[in-house]
Amino acid sequence: VAGLTFTYPTVNAAAAVLMALALLGAVVLLVTVLGAVRQVRDHRRLIRALPVTGALPGHPSVLVVAADGPMAFCAGWLRPRVYVSTAVLARLSPGELGAVLAHEHHHGALRDPLRLAIGRVLCTALFFLP
Repeated sequence: VAGLTFTYPTVNAAAAVLMALALLGAVVLLVTVLGAVRQVRDHRRLIRALPVTGALPGHPSVLVVAADGPMAFCAGWLRPRVYVSTAVLARLSPGELGAVLAHEHHHGALRDPLRLAIGRVLCTALFFLP
């Protein structure tokens, strides 16, 4: 090995394009991981901050949130749960509440919270696509 000289390969157009694509791929992976971590952190913060008062009588899979504004939503990625506010319970009739719960349960069955989180991460990671 002593006395041998090492040379760098010549840079041509194909090598430059390949290097640029590799760099773009590394950036996409990094942004994807950071976006996923941010989604997990924000989701956990949301779930922990909810003032849950308990389950809705007659609907053990529905959690009641103490809130003045009317809201109903589905949250959770692996086991989506339906949340309704106390304002919704006070304002809606039993038939209307049944329709809202059916709608939110459908979001849970389709795993919409997980799909939305994945979509947000991909939109952030693939920033260079229109």
